[in-house]
This record gives sequence, structure tokens and C-alpha cells, in this order.
Amino acid sequence: MTIGEKVAYLKGLAEGLAPADSNEMKLINKIMEILGDMAEEIEELKADTEDLRDEMDEIDSDLADVEDEVFGCDGDCDYCDEDCDYDGDDDIDDLAEVTCPYCDETIYLDETIDPTDVKCPNCGKSFNCVCDEDCDGCDK
Repeated sequence: MTIGEKVAYLKGLAEGLAPADSNEMKLINKIMEILGDMAEEIEELKADTEDLRDEMDEIDSDLADVEDEVFGCDGDCDYCDEDCDYDGDDDIDDLAEVTCPYCDETIYLDETIDPTDVKCPNCGKSFNCVCDEDCDGCDK
């Protein structure tokens, strides 16, 4: 039984206790009215809580998508699902390793990143990591 149904049941029981115009019955009716109002408020709070829970689940899912897009999947994450593209075969040796000339952070580039316009995820600055023919082993 819901709280509202329980209050209605109590109200029905109370009707047989005393005459409707007695002081006792007036008090009981007022108490039942207050209990009914409280039951309605509780049901509204339950509905609002369920709505908030649904919204939080959507936000959590959206955040997981953003995290996957920003950080990628390393195969050992808590937010990826069965649609995860990580197959466990990725090898860091297949990536080009460069050092940011501004913050000295090591960055790994795959074939999707334009080497002429690399943006460091650490400091946010862009740089070119393609050497010209005259380069003697520069680190840019």
C-alpha cells in the first residue's frame, strides 16, 4: 500500500469511532487531512527524485562519452561499454613519440593527427613536429 492508501484506510477506520460533529472527530479529521497532505508531498518528492535520478544517469552517460572522446579508451576503464573500439591490440610502439618544445611533455601521435599542427594536451600550445630536409635531429 502507498502512504496515501494507508492514510485513506485510517480515515475510514476513524469515521466509525465517534459522531462526526464531536470534538474528537474534528481533531481526528484534521490529523487525517494533515497526513493526507504529507502523503501527497512524499509522493511528489519520490517522483522528483526519480526524475533527478534519470537526469543524473543521462549526465553520467554523456560524461562517459566525453571522457572517451577526450582521453580515449585504454581498455581498463570503468565507463566504456560493449561498443568500445579498444581491442587490446593497440601498441604504443605504433605511435610517433614527440616532445612538446614548450613544456617537454612526451606526446604520442597516431596517423589521425596532423604533425604540422600538434596541440599539446599538457600546456595547450600548438607546434609543428615535421622537420625539413636540413634537420640534424631536432626534437620538434
